[in-house]
Amino acid sequence: MSRKEDVAAGVGPWPRRTKVANDIADTLRRQIVTGQRAQGERLPAEKELAGYFGVSQPTIREALRVLDVMGLVDIRHGSGTWVAGDSTRLLSQSVETLLQLESVGIGEILEVRRALATLTASQAARRATPADLSSLRKAQEGIDAARGAPILERASWILSFLDALSASAHNPLLLALESCLNKLLIQVQLRAWESRSTEFWSTWGGAASGQRRKIIAALEAKDEKQAVDAMEAYHKVQWERLTADRELHRVHLSDASVDGALMIELLTKAAPAFPAPKRSSS
Repeated sequence: MSRKEDVAAGVGPWPRRTKVANDIADTLRRQIVTGQRAQGERLPAEKELAGYFGVSQPTIREALRVLDVMGLVDIRHGSGTWVAGDSTRLLSQSVETLLQLESVGIGEILEVRRALATLTASQAARRATPADLSSLRKAQEGIDAARGAPILERASWILSFLDALSASAHNPLLLALESCLNKLLIQVQLRAWESRSTEFWSTWGGAASGQRRKIIAALEAKDEKQAVDAMEAYHKVQWERLTADRELHRVHLSDASVDGALMIELLTKAAPAFPAPKRSSS
């Protein structure tokens, strides 16, 4: 994008004022969210951006860090800065702030998650593609095969199943919301039960395998009522098990979210080998 194009778009020429780094970050943010800079595009080098905006490279570096925290860019040392547009990460940060401000409990998280899941089941029964169903089956196979495996590997498969299920609804907002809540709940469980045995985790995750298969079968049959019923049964059991556990209630959700970045990094390293479901562009 040229400077002339920026002026025409109303984002230049660049004003010199305080908090320049934040202003630069806001300009780049607008370019990203409006599609002027596409996801996966490499941003110009820091030196080039510094010359363009008429500021120092450290100022540009600070602006890019702001975008990185927002989940809009991925800073790869030695490779450059790339447009990421990670809406789930941005949403997670907002939810974490809400948890800290409002002292939200695990029961409230489960209520919202359950309501969203019912909508997901209804939409997925009508919209799931063969590729979506394949991702769901592979994730369930991964969960079954991971019995006795390290908990992070097993958790990554469960998250993959839940993300694939949300993606099957082909609603980007629904996917972002559910992905955020699912990761948060997994983090809480890992923190509360980190000392429990491999056998416990295998039993805990395996107990829902039959329910997950019923959900898959309903989606394959494109039976909306069956899909919703199966999803509600799955979350009813999850609700009963999670709300009854005293150890979970001793974990503050805001504390769990503080470790979120590290936990998600660990889960990513243990992630399954098949590609994550793509978000619908519709």
